[in-house]
Amino acid sequence: MNRFKKLFGLEDDKPTAEFHDKKIQGIREEFNDKSDELKSMSSQPTMPEKVERTLLKYVPLQEGDCLSCKLISVVVMSGALVYVVRTAIKVGPKQPTKNKRMLFYLQCTVISTVLASIGYARFFDSGIFQGGQGIDKAVSDIVEKFPKKS
Repeated sequence: MNRFKKLFGLEDDKPTAEFHDKKIQGIREEFNDKSDELKSMSSQPTMPEKVERTLLKYVPLQEGDCLSCKLISVVVMSGALVYVVRTAIKVGPKQPTKNKRMLFYLQCTVISTVLASIGYARFFDSGIFQGGQGIDKAVSDIVEKFPKKS
């Protein structure tokens, strides 16, 4: 029991006013030290801000586009591309005939090429992602090329 009294600064199982004052003063000093650290940290850029600034040097952004949207869409397209390639590697040799195997590889190649093209176009703002209007602009351009029926 004496160990606990020494550990927590208790005398006669009751903390003294001096003990409370010391505790409160220690908490205030710790809070002030941490608040000074936080104030100095707020003026410095955080890690995500540094990463975003670095990425913005290399990733072209159009007006109304956000970095996270662009990166997520590119990663999703790349993931789908990897999935198609892995499936082609695993399932391709199991095809029963040579013709079916070649047709399967051809289908996987076409799908992976389309996914890679969409990822590239999204990352570099080309093709249907050019001009900031996205797919709506591309579709309206196609519709304007066809003659109107009278």
